[in-house]
Amino acid sequence: MQNQYELLKRIEELEQFPYIVAHDLQAPLRHISTYIEILTEELGAHDNAEVNFALKTISRSSARMDAMISNLLTLAQANGVKLNLEKVNLTLVLKEILCTLDRQIRTANAEITLQKMPNEIICDTSCISQLLQNLIENALKYRPQGSKSIIEIGCSEKEDCWLFTVKDNGIGIEQKYFTTIFEIFHRLHSQTAFPGTGIGLAICQKVVKLHGGKIWVESVPKEGSVFSFEISKSLKVTE
Repeated sequence: MQNQYELLKRIEELEQFPYIVAHDLQAPLRHISTYIEILTEELGAHDNAEVNFALKTISRSSARMDAMISNLLTLAQANGVKLNLEKVNLTLVLKEILCTLDRQIRTANAEITLQKMPNEIICDTSCISQLLQNLIENALKYRPQGSKSIIEIGCSEKEDCWLFTVKDNGIGIEQKYFTTIFEIFHRLHSQTAFPGTGIGLAICQKVVKLHGGKIWVESVPKEGSVFSFEISKSLKVTE
């Protein structure tokens, strides 16, 4: 009995470890970012190309680390999350997401179509918002240079679940990567081509599993991708 208790305690500690590490990294990273800003103000006025290049490189690396830590915290929190299930109007959720992403949408010259959504489904609003925002952000980002982004977001009702799709006309994905892209830190492109942390789709998969569903992708390189995910209809509102 004692061994079982110790094992459960150890498992709990391991599950909390990524959250603790990511959380503790935030403070020193803030210090780094602050001093980068100070150095940029002090040295930026000097006409020294090498110094300016170094400062920009450090600043970009700091910003990327900040994004990775933020996504790690989200993923770690999802591992131990207790869903707050409620009746949600996804049309309103999606409109809020599109407002949040307004700048990226305009930069991508994107045309986004929302098909009719159900009046309400039972889910965790925060988790589903994160899931949909990640998928839409990817659709906006992974497009050929200079092309117009066309995104369609749809939903259909199945016997035991709601099926959602996010379709784009982006660069597409080779079939051999259809599974591995959902693994944490797995990236198909360089930071120069498409900046990112490699955590977003892992978060999506975690959220979908928590809602009793699955997520997958269908894609053709240079033609676009369709990300599909299910939300179980058996979920009950949290008491």
